[in-house]
Amino acid sequence: MKIIAVLLNPTIDVIYEISDFKVGETFKVEKKRIFPVGKGISFSLAGRKLDKTIKLKVLAFIGRKDVNCYSEFLRSKKINYEFIKIDGETRSNKTINDPINNTTTHIRELGFILNQKKIQKMKFLLKKEIKKGDICLFSGSIPPQTDENIYRELIQLSKEKGAICVLDSSGKALIKGIEAVPHIIKPNLKELLQILESENLQISASKEISYDYRKIVKITKPLLKKGLKIILITLGARGAIMVTSTLIKIGKIEVQNVIDTVGSGDSFLAGFLVKYCKGNSLENCFCFALAAGAANTTKLGPGQFDTSKFYSLLDEVVLFP
Repeated sequence: MKIIAVLLNPTIDVIYEISDFKVGETFKVEKKRIFPVGKGISFSLAGRKLDKTIKLKVLAFIGRKDVNCYSEFLRSKKINYEFIKIDGETRSNKTINDPINNTTTHIRELGFILNQKKIQKMKFLLKKEIKKGDICLFSGSIPPQTDENIYRELIQLSKEKGAICVLDSSGKALIKGIEAVPHIIKPNLKELLQILESENLQISASKEISYDYRKIVKITKPLLKKGLKIILITLGARGAIMVTSTLIKIGKIEVQNVIDTVGSGDSFLAGFLVKYCKGNSLENCFCFALAAGAANTTKLGPGQFDTSKFYSLLDEVVLFP
């Protein structure tokens, strides 16, 4: 079994540290780090940190001029990959971390445009790559002007080949993707409400739901009737919730001195799937996920945490009820 991470809209993450940042003023950058990533790669970086033996492969569209940069980076991390070159510029996402005010500001670009020929090539790669029982992760936004059904089509194709499908996206791409009934989804609270609104379920009191764990579980349960097996809801510093037909768990972990939250959701999912593909209990998978997501916040850059820090945090995971 291997994990295949499909990345449609990669990004070169540029992370700045600027003390006492304010809109409309001029600042000098104190620190700058560049990571050629995207959600599927951020996930893979964390997965490799957590398990040196697990089989990982990234399938991604990459802007032609950035292929060497991405290739060198993934080779250095011992992550297998196959790229489809795009005649366009890989988007760049900027993050401004302010250590004085403890704030994070994100600036997101849209990305290149895909044509049908490139999309068909991705489908061909998936058909060639998938073996029965493999896990296929579809994560991140989709490039501008891409059909909102793209994840639904890729999940359907992958399931026909015998893959276990995981979806981590947002907006219409997420809503349409769920129609193909992936095995696992990982929305945050905002994305969960998007899904529920699309299902015409009564959530008019969404502001009251806030981070009330019991209410979140209650409104999530009906989604299992669609055929979803595991729903992982991330709540940032407030922890996460796992909802299945037989098990509901809420988890929290306290992190002191958060440095950078970029990629924490991807690390969370990596923690879960690394254990899941090895046949661990869902509770153990959930604990690994919480510790990995928390560890990601302790170091600059997605999936760049120290494994020693991860294991120390694993001991601090609190599950309830």
